[in-house]
Amino acid sequence: MSSALPDSEAVREFFNQWAFYRRIVDRNFLKHREAMTALSTWMDRTLTAPFSFLDLGCGDASFTAGVLKGRPIARYGGVDLSPVALDLARENTRVLGVPAEFHCADFSDGPDGQWDVIYVGLSFHHIASPAAKSEFLTRVRAALPPGGHFVFFEPARRNDESRAEYMDRWMADVREHWTGLTADDVAAVEGHVTQYDFPETVDAYRDLALAAGFRGADVIFRDDQDFYAIVVLAA
Repeated sequence: MSSALPDSEAVREFFNQWAFYRRIVDRNFLKHREAMTALSTWMDRTLTAPFSFLDLGCGDASFTAGVLKGRPIARYGGVDLSPVALDLARENTRVLGVPAEFHCADFSDGPDGQWDVIYVGLSFHHIASPAAKSEFLTRVRAALPPGGHFVFFEPARRNDESRAEYMDRWMADVREHWTGLTADDVAAVEGHVTQYDFPETVDAYRDLALAAGFRGADVIFRDDQDFYAIVVLAA
Protein backbone atom coordinates (compact mmCIF):
# COMPACT_ATOMS: atom_id res chain seq x y z
CA MET A 1 0.00 0.00 0.00
CA SER A 2 2.89 2.35 -0.65
CA SER A 3 0.56 4.57 -2.64
CA ALA A 4 -1.03 5.65 0.65
CA LEU A 5 1.91 8.02 1.04
CA PRO A 6 2.05 10.95 -1.37
CA ASP A 7 5.72 10.44 -2.33
CA SER A 8 7.74 7.77 -0.52
CA GLU A 9 11.04 8.89 -2.05
CA ALA A 10 10.53 12.44 -0.83
CA VAL A 11 9.69 11.25 2.67
CA ARG A 12 12.79 9.02 2.63
CA GLU A 13 14.97 11.97 1.64
CA PHE A 14 13.52 14.20 4.37
CA PHE A 15 14.13 11.71 7.15
CA ASN A 16 17.57 10.77 5.87
CA GLN A 17 18.52 14.28 7.03
CA TRP A 18 18.57 12.74 10.46
CA ALA A 19 20.76 15.28 12.23
CA PHE A 20 18.19 17.95 11.41
CA TYR A 21 15.31 15.84 12.72
CA ARG A 22 17.25 15.01 15.90
CA ARG A 23 17.66 18.73 16.62
CA ILE A 24 13.89 19.07 16.52
CA VAL A 25 13.35 16.04 18.76
CA ASP A 26 16.10 16.92 21.25
CA ARG A 27 14.62 20.39 21.78
CA ASN A 28 11.26 18.74 22.56
CA PHE A 29 9.50 20.75 19.86
CA LEU A 30 7.27 17.72 19.14
CA LYS A 31 6.39 17.06 22.81
CA HIS A 32 8.31 13.78 23.07
CA ARG A 33 9.05 14.22 26.78
CA GLU A 34 5.42 14.62 27.75
CA ALA A 35 4.45 11.76 25.44
CA MET A 36 7.09 9.49 27.01
CA THR A 37 5.68 10.18 30.47
CA ALA A 38 2.13 9.36 29.33
CA LEU A 39 3.21 6.17 27.53
CA SER A 40 5.29 5.02 30.50
CA THR A 41 2.34 5.49 32.85
CA TRP A 42 0.05 3.55 30.51
CA MET A 43 2.55 0.69 30.12
CA ASP A 44 3.07 0.39 33.87
CA ARG A 45 -0.67 0.14 34.35
CA THR A 46 -1.44 -2.14 31.39
CA LEU A 47 1.52 -4.28 30.30
CA THR A 48 2.46 -6.47 33.25
CA ALA A 49 3.16 -9.73 31.35
CA PRO A 50 5.88 -10.16 28.68
CA PHE A 51 4.79 -8.64 25.38
CA SER A 52 6.00 -8.26 21.80
CA PHE A 53 6.24 -4.73 20.41
CA LEU A 54 6.18 -3.59 16.77
CA ASP A 55 7.39 -0.06 16.12
CA LEU A 56 6.00 1.18 12.78
CA GLY A 57 7.86 4.17 11.39
CA CYS A 58 10.39 3.57 14.16
CA GLY A 59 12.90 6.22 13.16
CA ASP A 60 16.04 5.81 15.25
CA ALA A 61 13.93 4.10 17.99
CA SER A 62 15.50 6.23 20.71
CA PHE A 63 12.07 7.29 21.94
CA THR A 64 10.55 3.81 22.11
CA ALA A 65 13.76 2.26 23.46
CA GLY A 66 13.60 4.77 26.29
CA VAL A 67 9.99 3.89 27.04
CA LEU A 68 10.50 0.12 26.76
CA LYS A 69 13.73 -0.17 28.74
CA GLY A 70 13.13 -1.95 32.05
CA ARG A 71 9.68 -3.17 31.04
CA PRO A 72 8.75 -6.81 30.27
CA ILE A 73 9.23 -6.66 26.49
CA ALA A 74 9.97 -10.07 24.95
CA ARG A 75 10.50 -9.15 21.28
CA TYR A 76 10.98 -5.92 19.33
CA GLY A 77 10.33 -5.15 15.67
CA GLY A 78 11.15 -1.94 13.83
CA VAL A 79 9.92 -0.78 10.42
CA ASP A 80 11.04 2.40 8.71
CA LEU A 81 11.53 3.80 5.22
CA SER A 82 14.93 5.29 6.08
CA PRO A 83 18.01 3.01 6.12
CA VAL A 84 19.82 5.74 8.08
CA ALA A 85 17.21 5.62 10.83
CA LEU A 86 17.19 1.82 10.93
CA ASP A 87 20.95 1.65 11.43
CA LEU A 88 20.53 3.91 14.45
CA ALA A 89 17.54 1.90 15.66
CA ARG A 90 19.60 -1.30 15.71
CA GLU A 91 22.07 0.37 18.06
CA ASN A 92 19.50 2.12 20.24
CA THR A 93 17.44 -1.02 20.89
CA ARG A 94 20.39 -3.14 22.02
CA VAL A 95 19.71 -1.90 25.55
CA LEU A 96 16.47 -3.89 25.56
CA GLY A 97 18.36 -7.18 25.45
CA VAL A 98 15.65 -8.99 23.48
CA PRO A 99 15.38 -10.49 19.99
CA ALA A 100 14.90 -7.69 17.47
CA GLU A 101 14.12 -7.52 13.77
CA PHE A 102 14.19 -4.58 11.38
CA HIS A 103 12.60 -4.02 7.99
CA CYS A 104 13.23 -1.17 5.55
CA ALA A 105 9.71 -0.64 4.29
CA ASP A 106 6.80 1.74 4.13
CA PHE A 107 5.10 1.55 7.52
CA SER A 108 1.72 1.97 5.83
CA ASP A 109 2.07 -1.46 4.22
CA GLY A 110 1.06 -2.71 7.66
CA PRO A 111 2.52 -5.31 9.99
CA ASP A 112 3.66 -8.86 9.29
CA GLY A 113 2.81 -11.55 11.83
CA GLN A 114 1.17 -11.00 15.19
CA TRP A 115 2.26 -8.54 17.85
CA ASP A 116 0.86 -7.78 21.29
CA VAL A 117 1.45 -4.04 20.97
CA ILE A 118 1.79 -2.15 17.70
CA TYR A 119 2.94 1.44 17.90
CA VAL A 120 3.30 4.28 15.42
CA GLY A 121 4.62 7.70 16.33
CA LEU A 122 4.35 10.84 14.21
CA SER A 123 3.92 8.83 11.01
CA PHE A 124 0.27 7.70 10.80
CA HIS A 125 -0.76 11.20 9.70
CA HIS A 126 1.33 10.82 6.52
CA ILE A 127 -1.39 8.56 5.13
CA ALA A 128 -3.41 11.07 3.18
CA SER A 129 -7.02 9.95 2.96
CA PRO A 130 -9.42 8.64 5.62
CA ALA A 131 -10.09 5.63 3.36
CA ALA A 132 -6.39 4.74 3.26
CA LYS A 133 -6.12 5.26 7.01
CA SER A 134 -9.06 2.88 7.44
CA GLU A 135 -7.34 0.22 5.31
CA PHE A 136 -4.19 0.58 7.39
CA LEU A 137 -6.13 0.24 10.65
CA THR A 138 -7.85 -2.89 9.36
CA ARG A 139 -4.46 -4.49 8.68
CA VAL A 140 -3.18 -3.46 12.09
CA ARG A 141 -6.24 -4.92 13.77
CA ALA A 142 -5.68 -8.24 11.99
CA ALA A 143 -2.13 -8.41 13.39
CA LEU A 144 -3.25 -8.03 17.02
CA PRO A 145 -4.35 -10.92 19.24
CA PRO A 146 -7.36 -10.55 21.53
CA GLY A 147 -6.32 -8.13 24.23
CA GLY A 148 -3.67 -6.53 22.02
CA HIS A 149 -3.26 -2.79 21.59
CA PHE A 150 -2.51 -0.33 18.83
CA VAL A 151 -1.02 2.88 20.19
CA PHE A 152 -0.37 6.01 18.16
CA PHE A 153 1.21 9.35 19.02
CA GLU A 154 0.15 11.77 16.30
CA PRO A 155 -0.84 15.30 15.39
CA ALA A 156 -4.56 15.69 16.04
CA ARG A 157 -6.74 18.57 14.98
CA ARG A 158 -9.34 20.13 17.21
CA ASN A 159 -12.83 18.91 16.39
CA ASP A 160 -13.86 22.25 14.87
CA GLU A 161 -10.61 22.74 12.96
CA SER A 162 -9.82 22.16 9.29
CA ARG A 163 -6.48 20.83 8.10
CA ALA A 164 -5.55 24.29 6.79
CA GLU A 165 -6.44 25.92 10.11
CA TYR A 166 -4.40 23.35 12.03
CA MET A 167 -1.39 23.87 9.75
CA ASP A 168 -1.60 27.65 10.11
CA ARG A 169 -1.79 27.38 13.90
CA TRP A 170 1.05 24.83 14.03
CA MET A 171 3.37 26.84 11.78
CA ALA A 172 2.70 29.99 13.81
CA ASP A 173 3.94 28.08 16.86
CA VAL A 174 7.00 26.87 14.94
CA ARG A 175 7.95 30.40 13.94
CA GLU A 176 7.50 31.71 17.49
CA HIS A 177 8.91 28.90 19.62
CA TRP A 178 11.22 26.66 17.56
CA THR A 179 14.38 28.56 18.46
CA GLY A 180 17.78 27.58 17.13
CA LEU A 181 16.60 26.75 13.62
CA THR A 182 17.66 28.66 10.54
CA ALA A 183 15.22 30.22 8.10
CA ASP A 184 16.00 27.36 5.71
CA ASP A 185 15.22 24.85 8.47
CA VAL A 186 11.83 26.44 9.10
CA ALA A 187 11.12 26.50 5.36
CA ALA A 188 11.97 22.78 5.14
CA VAL A 189 9.59 22.00 8.01
CA GLU A 190 6.81 24.03 6.42
CA GLY A 191 7.33 22.39 3.05
CA HIS A 192 7.20 18.93 4.59
CA VAL A 193 4.04 19.41 6.66
CA THR A 194 2.23 21.24 3.89
CA GLN A 195 2.79 18.38 1.46
CA TYR A 196 2.75 15.29 3.66
CA ASP A 197 0.82 15.88 6.91
CA PHE A 198 -2.86 14.94 7.04
CA PRO A 199 -3.90 14.89 10.72
CA GLU A 200 -7.41 13.89 11.68
CA THR A 201 -9.43 14.94 14.70
CA VAL A 202 -9.44 12.57 17.67
CA ASP A 203 -13.12 11.84 17.01
CA ALA A 204 -12.32 10.95 13.40
CA TYR A 205 -9.51 8.63 14.49
CA ARG A 206 -11.94 6.98 16.91
CA ASP A 207 -14.60 6.50 14.25
CA LEU A 208 -12.05 4.97 11.85
CA ALA A 209 -10.85 2.63 14.59
CA LEU A 210 -14.30 1.39 15.49
CA ALA A 211 -15.07 0.78 11.81
CA ALA A 212 -11.86 -1.27 11.54
CA GLY A 213 -12.96 -3.58 14.35
CA PHE A 214 -11.34 -2.11 17.42
CA ARG A 215 -13.51 -2.20 20.52
CA GLY A 216 -12.42 1.03 22.13
CA ALA A 217 -10.27 4.14 21.83
CA ASP A 218 -8.77 5.90 24.85
CA VAL A 219 -6.94 9.22 24.69
CA ILE A 220 -4.09 8.99 27.21
CA PHE A 221 -2.34 12.23 26.28
CA ARG A 222 -3.18 15.61 24.79
CA ASP A 223 -0.65 18.42 24.91
CA ASP A 224 -1.60 21.80 26.31
CA GLN A 225 -1.82 23.40 22.86
CA ASP A 226 -3.97 20.70 21.26
CA PHE A 227 -1.35 19.80 18.67
CA TYR A 228 -0.76 16.13 19.55
CA ALA A 229 -2.54 13.16 21.09
CA ILE A 230 -1.74 9.60 22.12
CA VAL A 231 -4.62 7.22 21.45
CA VAL A 232 -4.79 3.59 22.55
CA LEU A 233 -7.01 1.24 20.54
CA ALA A 234 -8.04 -2.06 22.13
CA ALA A 235 -8.34 -5.19 19.98
